[in-house]
Amino acid sequence: MLNKKKLFSKKQLKYAVGEANILKRLNSPFIVKLYYAFQTPTNLYMALDHCSLGDLSELIITREKLK
Repeated sequence: MLNKKKLFSKKQLKYAVGEANILKRLNSPFIVKLYYAFQTPTNLYMALDHCSLGDLSELIITREKLK
């Protein structure tokens, strides 16, 4: 769930919508799958595969090297 007001204030709304549009088109074992996305007047919702280790940026921050 992504709050539209926060995305708009950080000028990231178009990036979130763009990410959803790209993920809809991709089918790769190396990229999380987007099952569906929708929005309400206040939030954007994306149903994705669960990533137990977080995203790549978290791994880069928490580890010195990626093996």
